Amino acid sequence: MIRFLFAALSFQDAASAAAPPATSVRQAPLVSFSELGDAAGHTGRAVVEATLGVDGKFRDAEIRESARSQFLDADALSTVLEAKVGQNPAQPVRIRMTVEFRPTDLLTMRCDTFARQVRWYEAAWPERTQKDTIVYVMALGYETLSRRQAQGLNAALAGVRGFESAFSKTVDRCERSPSARFTTILHDEMRQSS
Repeated sequence: MIRFLFAALSFQDAASAAAPPATSVRQAPLVSFSELGDAAGHTGRAVVEATLGVDGKFRDAEIRESARSQFLDADALSTVLEAKVGQNPAQPVRIRMTVEFRPTDLLTMRCDTFARQVRWYEAAWPERTQKDTIVYVMALGYETLSRRQAQGLNAALAGVRGFESAFSKTVDRCERSPSARFTTILHDEMRQSS
């Protein structure tokens, strides 16, 4: 009986030593840029899980939630594997993090690029809405800040109520005017909705 108990305890110790480290979640996303993804009009986010070793290097990175773009998924893995940490852990730890891919320059983006990004997102994520796109979130933030500087916070918040409709109309108009700046059309749609 004692031999069996000792064997069982030894097996438990070996199993716990071989068990993967507990997973923690990094709250703030890593922001990255994908040249191939950007050229194809792909923006979005991928969730990656990797082991952070005591040497401060990530390894064994895996996609846990795909960006539904081979370019973004590959770049998300590279971004994590190349990431640097401030303090090395005392023991390996599994970390789950979001890698977010944003457009190159929202303020100077041409309509063809803008429309391509929104339409790709709609095709890749049919269960989501335009409001889920990074371009939408960034443009809404920019519009709110612009209005806040000019009109104050309450007026800015009231003024962006028509943003969703203006954004949708901007996508449609941008498809008809691909060389225009998307922000010019968006501002025009926002003025019309006020």
